[in-house]
Amino acid sequence: MTKMTFSELDYRDKVSRLVSWGHWFTFANALIAMAVALGFVFVAGIPDTILAQLFLVIYWAGHFSFITFIIFLVLLFPLAFILTKPLIMQIASAVLASIGVSLLIADLLFFNAYRLHLNLFAFELALSPEGGLLDLELWQAGALFSGLFIVELIIGMWLWRRPTRSTTRKWARTTAAALTVSFFLSHFIHVWADALFYTPITSQQHYFPLSYPATAKTFLREHGWVDVDKYAKEFREQTLSNKTLEYGKSKLPLQAPQSRPNVLLIVIESWRSDMLNEEATPNLHQLAQSGLNYKNHFSGGNNPQEGLFSLLYGIPATYMDNIKRTHTPPVISSAFESANYQQVAFTSSRKLGETLSDTAFSKFDIVQGGDPALGNAANDTNIVRNWRKWVKSRDMQTPYFAVVGFSSPSNFATPTSYNSPFQPDFEGVHLFSDTDLLDQVQLSNRYKNSLHYVDSLIPQVLAPLTKDASLEHTLVIVTSDHGMQLSDKNSNHWGYNSNYSSYQTQVPLIYVAPDVGASEITKLTSHYDLSAQLIKQLYGSNIDTKALTSGIALVSDGVHPWLFLGNDKYFAILETDRLTELKMSGQYKIYTRQNKRDREARLRVTPMREVLEELRRFYGNSQ
Repeated sequence: MTKMTFSELDYRDKVSRLVSWGHWFTFANALIAMAVALGFVFVAGIPDTILAQLFLVIYWAGHFSFITFIIFLVLLFPLAFILTKPLIMQIASAVLASIGVSLLIADLLFFNAYRLHLNLFAFELALSPEGGLLDLELWQAGALFSGLFIVELIIGMWLWRRPTRSTTRKWARTTAAALTVSFFLSHFIHVWADALFYTPITSQQHYFPLSYPATAKTFLREHGWVDVDKYAKEFREQTLSNKTLEYGKSKLPLQAPQSRPNVLLIVIESWRSDMLNEEATPNLHQLAQSGLNYKNHFSGGNNPQEGLFSLLYGIPATYMDNIKRTHTPPVISSAFESANYQQVAFTSSRKLGETLSDTAFSKFDIVQGGDPALGNAANDTNIVRNWRKWVKSRDMQTPYFAVVGFSSPSNFATPTSYNSPFQPDFEGVHLFSDTDLLDQVQLSNRYKNSLHYVDSLIPQVLAPLTKDASLEHTLVIVTSDHGMQLSDKNSNHWGYNSNYSSYQTQVPLIYVAPDVGASEITKLTSHYDLSAQLIKQLYGSNIDTKALTSGIALVSDGVHPWLFLGNDKYFAILETDRLTELKMSGQYKIYTRQNKRDREARLRVTPMREVLEELRRFYGNSQ
């Protein structure tokens, strides 16, 4: 009996043959993808534990075999019903496979350079006239694609001509079953590791592109299968060694500090930049006239945690999770400790204890303002009382670094008996309960009154320093963690932590020092700059702070071309002429410095490249 040629087969048999070929072609490309993906492992680093290494192998095999199978299901399988001529099908499949492998290689190059995976804005930058982020010339990309296409076409033609034996089919079914088991097993293992906070496994979720391993903490907690809260507590209490975080490992100068002034840092929560004025904050306005008044200063975030983190650590909040995991204190706190400073923090805010007490304030004595049930205004009064008591009893021979935090403005609070100068005023404000019912004028007045109240406490904070003659040996720094938006220009944005407009991120900064005159500074400055300034204040202006912080010393000629605001999921790049808000999923919006949306503007390569480099600078080569 003569064997029929492909052209003699009916349509159904042709499709069946092409689908069978597509399976083998997909399997070949799964092996190619897995080979390329080994590069991600070498870049990210092989885990230390045997269990994590086993998971990595299982996840690597299951993840990339699943992705290639999905591509077959979505693209090659439908094509088999349309392109029934083998050569055309092979050419089309080779083109699709070459595109896929090219993107995987590009993602590997991007991951190697920035420890991030490609997304929509990265593609736009790569295609921009300024040049791409990967330093890949057009001819190089073309040569890569052409080479891959030739290889894919050869593989496709060879598989078409290769006879399929029964033993081969059996081996293929076994391999496919093993890869399928690997895919599901890797997700089950990750569910377990995530519930038990086993970071050698959970930290691998960012190794590969399109990686979204399963989690089920809530489900496991509800069914009582895992005591998630217990493991969460153990995770917070243990000090995990993280070899990749380089922040804090650069050694401070061995020489003794050149000067040891007292440092008083006053942080007023939710104080926006335009509220440093003679009406709302007269005492602070007068204080600003006696020192440096930074008029173009920005927090490192739009919420309390990121703002305070950027102020004390001098690096972006993208490092915060690693800082918490390793319990790494701020460089400036370590510098003060080595200089034998006493470090103390006075606060009425629960945010301090919930987020940074084990890290940023680990070397501090923390003095709480009182019972949170008393309210922010009463606790702010208690803070002043505790501060004055501490100043009176402290060792005058030991310099100090003191952080005094006031929280009334974040809750629009004033004492019941306070004579509020701005009217009409709300009796009470529930800011986020029903913003549609808020009156902008009354709300603005309530906010101003809370600032006016805190401002009235400032002379009481400084009075004991004047009395014991220590003020002339003290750096006084006053700023905020973030701003406050009051539906400015009818934007219907209230409060903070919703965008990176100047209303939520631009804050006052007053710097009063014995050896510094009075001046208004209009250059772009950031919370990152404070740690650089204080280190130079201790060890002299010649010390290089680049290895210690992302900032530039406040009292210097250095200028920021851009500032990073936010975290690793939603952030902004502030430049002198515009603000770009981005999400790591790829969406972005560009605004003028007047907070107006600019729909014609496009991303800029240079600041984006520099931002991505800064976000990995304090990680070791293995991160």
